[in-house]
Amino acid sequence: MRLGETKQILDRVISDNATIIPKHEAQYGGQAQRIDSYADIISALEVISGYDWSGFEKGTLSAFQEVHPKVKSTVLPQDEFNKLNNMVSAANQNLPIFYSILKTMVEPQDEQAINIKLPLEIRSLEDLTKENKKIQDVLKIYKEDGQYDFKQIDRGTEWYVVVTAGVLSYKFLIAGLDIAQKYFETRKAHSESKTAELDYRAAVEKDDVTKQEINDFTDRKLKLLIEDEVREAIEKIGIGTNDKNELNVKLVKATTALIKELDEGIEFHLSLNPPAYADEVGGHVTIDYTQIKPLIAKKAEETKQLDGPKNESTAD
Repeated sequence: MRLGETKQILDRVISDNATIIPKHEAQYGGQAQRIDSYADIISALEVISGYDWSGFEKGTLSAFQEVHPKVKSTVLPQDEFNKLNNMVSAANQNLPIFYSILKTMVEPQDEQAINIKLPLEIRSLEDLTKENKKIQDVLKIYKEDGQYDFKQIDRGTEWYVVVTAGVLSYKFLIAGLDIAQKYFETRKAHSESKTAELDYRAAVEKDDVTKQEINDFTDRKLKLLIEDEVREAIEKIGIGTNDKNELNVKLVKATTALIKELDEGIEFHLSLNPPAYADEVGGHVTIDYTQIKPLIAKKAEETKQLDGPKNESTAD
């Protein structure tokens, strides 16, 4: 795991004095404790458990998670809460020193940065060139009002960092990542259940269907999912007076290409310091579209004021 990711996970739960203080509320007359940030605390302990200074065994955390899986919030019996608190207390002994070092090693990222991880199976310069070309082609299609510029290769890793100043270019790319998630979730649901078969049989009103017919049906459904989600993203983000039909075709093409590359092992992740309207936890991107339009309008107004003529007073 990159140091920046480690810091990002710790930042979700760490206090001003660089320790973890689980926020909890007594339940059932003090017989249990409710923890709203349970998943974040467990994620932090998972990271810390990989270091010799953690103060607790990784197996202890694993055994605890078998009984209390990682969910957003949970209620723990008092004795189980004490076990969790013991691990946190042990970690806190050395966490402030570790975190102070971590802060000096991790540089803040531009909020519109995209972290791109290459597939692990690259074994030659020819493979690297091919993967770079794929990344370039995807980003080129998403370019709407600003290009993506190479920023750096993250220290000691196979991660690239690219940044765009374009307001729409960035937002349509992260919308594409959101759509890709829905695509993979739908495909997985169909492959692991009889959903696709039942849907197809209901649509054609016959019981005798082939595997190829079901696969073709699923492919059509996934294609329609991309088209509908792209259309919805354009409406939510807003594009002013631009040609929506032309943009729709372009973004369907871009998102289809992005999904293909993600499916083949390339990873696209948000900045370690993402904008207020976007977040990523455990590789899952969430976007609050209600915050995007006001920000775009504000940016456009600021640009207009900078470009507009200045009013100068004249003497009579």
